[in-house]
Amino acid sequence: MKKKFAWEKWFNPLDEELESMKNEMNDLMDEMPNVFPEEEEAQHQIFPIIQQPPPFGLVSAINEQNRFINSFDFWVMHTNFDVTEEIKNLIEKTPGVESITVLTRYRIKIGLTKSGLFNNTQVKQLIQNKIIALDSKSKAIQEDYLSDIIFDTPTQEMIEKTKEDLGDSDCKYWSFYVFPNGQLSVEQVESKDELDEKVQFFQTIEYLIGGKVFYSTAE
Repeated sequence: MKKKFAWEKWFNPLDEELESMKNEMNDLMDEMPNVFPEEEEAQHQIFPIIQQPPPFGLVSAINEQNRFINSFDFWVMHTNFDVTEEIKNLIEKTPGVESITVLTRYRIKIGLTKSGLFNNTQVKQLIQNKIIALDSKSKAIQEDYLSDIIFDTPTQEMIEKTKEDLGDSDCKYWSFYVFPNGQLSVEQVESKDELDEKVQFFQTIEYLIGGKVFYSTAE
């Protein structure tokens, strides 16, 4: 079965709850009768009753927790396959992921950073790529399928020429993907981590529509 993903933005339910509590407290304060006699009105105005909720207590605790929750960019990833312990550990180790909570066998809540140091769209794509790469059965299917792929002679020659040119270049880390129609997409990067990310991306496309991926083996 082909793995499928759907992403849903998670909104903090405490925002609405906290706002409701604040409104209720303000309404209660507005409804309180004036217990001061008229001659003490001036004193009452000088030393008013505290109109705001105290800094400590239930509202304060909820407010503090709310600020912490809102420091994450939360998403719920829906799947059509079981979220296993292996998948959970893989997501947890993905750069840009700060927290994860498995909700059901098909749903997991993922907290991404709000620092701006990661592209969260790319982080979500990387998670999908890594999960697809984990599926050894799918890999075997891909390998069987790819072994039967026969490109025409001009495409084969272009592939060999591209491999030769990239191998002779100064760049150690390269990859390219050959579309089923023979078109090429070439990537040259500066690190092994970047190469792994590009290869995983190409392998995702390969898994979805066919074609073939080639990449350097430099460490």
